[in-house]
Amino acid sequence: MQIKPLPSISFNRLFACAALSLAAIAAHADGRFYVGADVGSARQSVNYYSNNLFSSSAGTETSADANSTSWGAHAGYRFNHYVALELGYNDFGNINVGSGSSTAKASDVQGSVLLGLPAAQNLDVYARLGLASTRIAISANGGNSTNREAAAVYGLGADYLFDANWAARLEFTRVLNSNFNVNAGTNSYSIHSAASVISVGLGYRF
Repeated sequence: MQIKPLPSISFNRLFACAALSLAAIAAHADGRFYVGADVGSARQSVNYYSNNLFSSSAGTETSADANSTSWGAHAGYRFNHYVALELGYNDFGNINVGSGSSTAKASDVQGSVLLGLPAAQNLDVYARLGLASTRIAISANGGNSTNREAAAVYGLGADYLFDANWAARLEFTRVLNSNFNVNAGTNSYSIHSAASVISVGLGYRF
């Protein structure tokens, strides 16, 4: 059975505009660019309602919650100790859903504002508020479906500066529910996905 996704909104232009805006703002501000990467543990929650894609019980709503290894990379611009803009990519890994070999794989591209506060010498804490373009790939019963939807993002984190350039990061991030609609033959399925991530990373400030 070949699973065909319903048409979904493309967010490429949204994040391209965000990247161009970040570069334009940075050109007229006295701040610092930075890059970084992280690894962590993601708790993924997938709720789905289907006739037979994941379950043999027709009309059954089922939930799957599982931990997976996540990783990500980001780049941003810090205007000062209090405000930064950041773009990032995150891969939340694979989880098993339903019965058999059915799997779900989630990832996203995020654009965020970081609102920070120097808590101590060499230590900055911050809150993250942003928007993600979330992608989920479902593999079930020999078919595959990939959809992309928008989701809100929030988080709390801290950066510890080893010196003027290198910093370690610890963060909790929550990607709120994304709703996906999938067509498989004559059947329609509704999938709701969310993720909570605890990550550690290393960054470099130019």
